Formats: sequence, structure tokens, C-alpha cells
Amino acid sequence: MKKRQDNIYYEIPASPRIISGETALEVLGEEMRSHGATNVLLITDAVSDKSELADRLRIALTATGLRPGANYVAKRDVASYSAVYELRELYRINVCDGIIACGGEATIGTAKALRMLLSSQEADLDSIAGVDIAKKKMTIPFAAVPSGIDTSSGVTMNAYLKKENGEGREFRAVSGCADICAVDIETGEDVNAVSTIKGAALVLSDSIEAFVSVNARKLTKCMDLFAIRAIRDSLDRALNAPSDRAAYWQLRQAGILSGLACNVAGAGLARALENALAVVCGGSREDYVGIVLPAVLAFNIDACAADYAQALYYLIGDDSYAMTAAEERARKLVDVVKELFERLAKEAALPLKLSEIVDDETKLEAVANVALGDYALMTDPAAVTAKDVADILRSIW
Repeated sequence: MKKRQDNIYYEIPASPRIISGETALEVLGEEMRSHGATNVLLITDAVSDKSELADRLRIALTATGLRPGANYVAKRDVASYSAVYELRELYRINVCDGIIACGGEATIGTAKALRMLLSSQEADLDSIAGVDIAKKKMTIPFAAVPSGIDTSSGVTMNAYLKKENGEGREFRAVSGCADICAVDIETGEDVNAVSTIKGAALVLSDSIEAFVSVNARKLTKCMDLFAIRAIRDSLDRALNAPSDRAAYWQLRQAGILSGLACNVAGAGLARALENALAVVCGGSREDYVGIVLPAVLAFNIDACAADYAQALYYLIGDDSYAMTAAEERARKLVDVVKELFERLAKEAALPLKLSEIVDDETKLEAVANVALGDYALMTDPAAVTAKDVADILRSIW
């Protein structure tokens, strides 16, 4: 078990101006203008680029005098070095003076890395990889428009990129945090059960990991507990009644708070494994969270049993919590999360074992190596060894 930091003192190193509501996109354009942007690089992905959200964003930008000088459609899975370098050339050729990213975690992560690279004025990404390595030497206005429930990507300051040789590198710096995050109220109109479940699963995973992190503070714990309760109160409502915009909106607010908490507390082993699986095996982090999180919770239980017991209360409510013996509450959290993912997997035909979506078991060694180099392990409550990672991967195969 690692020593925890003083949970009273904290610093929030970076946070965007968060604009939420019906006029969020219009205000976004005005804010970017106030930051000096006139000719922006718009980064989307294959799904968001064709969405009503992207159409309304373009209209709102034009109405406020902003011109999308170039539009780049990124891959929807893991962000990559090659994409960032391609975007840098596009940014320069079109004489852009700002960046707006509209999409999911990988799309916004690509934009974060681009902003870090441009503002640092360094020649290559390796020179700014790591924690607090990228130093801001010039101002590049940057806005994020998250397209789903996992709005945390719009407020965090980290990005995870895949290199051409298959390695994964994390980038975490203040310059990676957007100046503005616009959360549009209309985005939830065309969502489906799969995207809702995957987004909520990421929020739950990040919230629990930040809550038990060795860097967790009282403020971040409050944010995480709100997010966990939002999953309990709103996920089934959002799935059973897609027109219930209040339920969907509650889940999006949970994502914002979870992301802000992660900026301070960090994540843990589940995030490291999800990143590594996406880099080595393909897909995105959300494809693996339902497989990984229950196993990691079981692994960490001895290091943070009291935190698990507290989180359980917010996940199951008064009556069920009261009926659970105190000494059983930590284990109950692990069981409840596992049962939740099993139920959701049936509803959306999602995998519960790696063998269902990974074609070759020999890839697990590479996954383990990538995970062991992830900075998220620094804030996991347990000391994680290579054997631990290998054992967990075998258990979920």
C-alpha cells in the first residue's frame, strides 16, 4: 500500500472555462475570438464530423466571425503521433491561429497533443512526452466540444498517443488543457444504448480510480462521489427512456466532474491497462473498460477498503448499503460493479473477456509492457509489479 498525500491541500493545475447549455456553441465562438482566434483548425472524427452537433458548430462559428481554415477528420480509436504531425503541417499551411476539437476522447486527445507541441515550439513529440515536460512558449487558443457522455476528455490536460512502433506515450501538461470546453445540450438527441453505456462506464472507472488515488483530495473526492451517484441515479433512466434529456445531461455533468478530479488526483491501473490494450490491440479505451475495471478493483481492494466502502454507498443507495455488513462493503463494491457491467453487456452485446475482441493471446505481453510504463500507475493505491499486470491480464482473457 502506498502512502497517501495530505488530502486537505490541493492545487488545480489547469481547468478550462466550461460553457454548458443551449447557447454553448455560440458562446464558444465568441470566446475563441476573444482569445485572438480568427482562422481555426477544426478537428473532428468519422462519426462526429457527420453529426448534427458538428453542423451546428460550424454554423455557430461562422455566425461569430470565426472561419474554419481547415477541417481534419481523425481516426476514432487511439490518437497517434502521425496524426499530430499531419495536423501540425495542416495548421501551418492554412495559417491557422486556433484549434477546435469536436468528438470523443481520441479526437480531443489528438488536439491536446497538437496544442502542446505547437505551444512548446519543439520539433518532435518525444521531446515533450511525460508529465509537465511540455512548456508553453506561445499562445494557441484551443477549445474542446465533447460529443458524448465522457465529457471528461474536454476538461483534462492529458493525452495518450500511439507511436509507429506500437509503443504508447502519455503527455500531461497545463498546455494540454483546453481554454474552453463547450458542452452542448442538444448532443444527446441521437445517442444509442451502446454509446451511453460505454461513456458511463468510462466515467465510473475514472471516478472510482480518482477517488482511491494516492493523490486524491477532499475536493476531488466530492466530485467523484457526485459522478458515481449520477451513474446510479441516471444511467438506467437514460437507457430506458432515451428522450429523458435530464438523465443524459446528468451523466454528462458527471463526466465533467470526473475529469476535473482526474486533473488533480490522476487515475490508476485500470486506465493504464485500458490505454495499453487500445494501443496494442486496437479500438479505444471505452472498448475495454467493462473488462478491466472489475479485475483492477479486486486487485486494489486491500489497499483502499475504506474508500471502497464509502463509494459503495453512492453507488447502491441507503437501503442496500445499510443491509450490507461493514466488513463486507469493500467486496460488495467489486461485486456490484462486476454485476453492473455484466447486465449492461447483455443489453448492448458488449464483451466481458479479452478473448472476445482480441485475436491473439500473445499480444498480452506487449500490453503488459506498455501498461507498466504508464504514469497512471504512480497514483494507483497499490504497488503494481510486472507479475501483477500479467496475472490480471490472464484472469480477464
